[in-house]
Amino acid sequence: GLLLVEYWSGQFPGIPTNINPFYEQLADDPGGFAIIQLPMNRTSSKRYLFLQTIHQKAIVEGLSARTPVESYQYIRSNPLLLNWFKGASLDCSIRSRQQMISALDELIDDDFRYVIIHHTNSKIPGKYRDYFLEEPFYQDSKLTVFKLADMRRQLPCQDVYERVFDLPSPETPTSILWDQKINLLGYDLHNIDPDSSVLPITVYWQALTEMEKSYVFYFHLVDSETGSLVAQGDLIPRGWSYPTSWWMTGEVIEDAVEIPLENVLPGRYDLHIGWYDQETGIRLPPRSDQIRLLPNDGALLIVIEL
Repeated sequence: GLLLVEYWSGQFPGIPTNINPFYEQLADDPGGFAIIQLPMNRTSSKRYLFLQTIHQKAIVEGLSARTPVESYQYIRSNPLLLNWFKGASLDCSIRSRQQMISALDELIDDDFRYVIIHHTNSKIPGKYRDYFLEEPFYQDSKLTVFKLADMRRQLPCQDVYERVFDLPSPETPTSILWDQKINLLGYDLHNIDPDSSVLPITVYWQALTEMEKSYVFYFHLVDSETGSLVAQGDLIPRGWSYPTSWWMTGEVIEDAVEIPLENVLPGRYDLHIGWYDQETGIRLPPRSDQIRLLPNDGALLIVIEL
C-alpha cells in the first residue's frame, strides 16, 4: 500500500484539484518540448510531477516519482538553473553576458521552451523579476509564463544602459590597451570644486572583446616627490553597475568618476590608472605608445597640480 502511494502520480479520490487552464493549453501545444517551473524545490516538484499528468511535457526536475540524481547534476551545471534552484536574485557582476548566452542556448538546444513561474498573487516574486525583460507569453493571477527564445533575444542585464558604439571626442584622446581586452580612448579632466573634495574625471573605455570576468579599474593619486599614495578609487564601471563581463565587442562606455581628495594637501601629484582581476587581484598588463607605463602594470595618465 505504501509503495502504491509512493508511486501514484494521479489524483487521490476525494481530494479536489484546481488545474490552471494554461496546463490544458500546454497539453495541446504540439512538439516534444520541455518546461521549467519556478520555484524549484523538492516540495514544489511533487506538484509539478502531478501537473505533468495533465500537460504530458518533460520537466527539468525529472520524469519519476523522485527527482533523479542526474536532474540535479544537470541543474547545477547550468548557471541559470542553478540560480533558480537556489532562489537567487540576478547579479550581473557574477555571471558574464557570454555565460548567460551559453546557459540559454544549452536550454533551448535541449528543447526547453517555457519558464513557468508560480505565484500567490498577480505579481511574480521579486527574486525572479530581473531575469525576464520581455513581455510574458501568458499571465494570470497564479502563473506567469515566458518563452526561453524571447529571453534569449532580450538578455537579462542587457538594457541596464543603452549601448553605444560611436567613437567619442574626449578632451584628451589617448590609447592604453589592457591585455587586448580594454582600451582607454581618452578622458576629460574637470575642474575641482573646492567644496566637494573630489577630483572629477570622465574616461571613455572601449571593449576590444567580450570578457568572461568582471575587472576592476583603479585611479591612484601619488605624490610626485615622495611616491606616497595619497588617494585612490577602485571601481567597477559606472558606479559598480556595469561590469566588464556585460560589455560587447566595440562598445564604448563613458564613465564619470570622482576620486576622493580628503586630507590631500596642495602639491604635484601623478595620476596612475590600471585594471585588475576582481577575483585574483592580478593586474592586466597595459600597452601604449603615448603613456608612460609603470613597473607594477600601471600607467601614468597625467601629472596634476592641486
